[in-house]
Amino acid sequence: MKEDKTVAVVHLIWLPFGIELFKNFVQSYKKYSPGYSHDLIILFNGVTQKDETSDFHTFLKDQQIEYHSYYLKDGLDIKAYHWIALQLTHTYILFLNSYVQLLAPDWLRYFIEAMQQEGTGIAGATGSWQSHYTSVFTNNRFKWDTEKTFNENYRKYKLFIKAVVYWFFLFKPFPNPHVRTSSFMMKRELFIRFSKREVKNKFGAYLFESGRRGLSNQLLKKGFKMLVIDKYGKTYEIKDWPLSSTFRINDQKNLLISDNRTRQFEESTVKEQQKLTYLAWG
Repeated sequence: MKEDKTVAVVHLIWLPFGIELFKNFVQSYKKYSPGYSHDLIILFNGVTQKDETSDFHTFLKDQQIEYHSYYLKDGLDIKAYHWIALQLTHTYILFLNSYVQLLAPDWLRYFIEAMQQEGTGIAGATGSWQSHYTSVFTNNRFKWDTEKTFNENYRKYKLFIKAVVYWFFLFKPFPNPHVRTSSFMMKRELFIRFSKREVKNKFGAYLFESGRRGLSNQLLKKGFKMLVIDKYGKTYEIKDWPLSSTFRINDQKNLLISDNRTRQFEESTVKEQQKLTYLAWG
């Protein structure tokens, strides 16, 4: 397959997290060959002065990593991704958040091959059918819980009311398929078109990822395919996502890129894992 020289891999660094997460990413980046030529873009977020990033640059130099760097003062992940997409000219962008670690060789080649399938709008290392609306009722019993305080029960019923009169209009009920935005690839121009809404807080980030008017649902309405990729390069359409064994199911044995949520699942008890699997897949 002829290589496309216009591929950017954007790794976002939220500076307040420190350098250790970044070191883990770089070690995985060096360990696993991408299988495809690209420009590595290091996007520093939360920067007030550029000299705050000197340790990162020193580490990258020591590791003999070629890269380009950009700086942002603040902004949530999606806002930062939209901004960097406007700065770049690459055809494809693979977005990786601060938590990611690569787990298999040829990871970038797999993304490109997925994107070059006819009709693909987005490809991700993980996807989920979870609904923030439905999860409220899954996580909480409706009856009064005598083991909890009055205030705890009050907050629970307040959450029920908020879900019914507000969240229902923001999130589809389960199943609510969406590609998780910890690691995903899109064509740059398409991403810019669908990421124009400003994301101001964490809840806004949830809306962007899985809301009725969020990225995945916008792509579905326009008829685009959404693919999940496993560590062998096999792609899965929405109905087969649970079979990919990449997110909160089957020990995540085929996971291509890990993040804080996949590691949370690995570190959970069997009972907690069962609950997380139910939330993600029913």
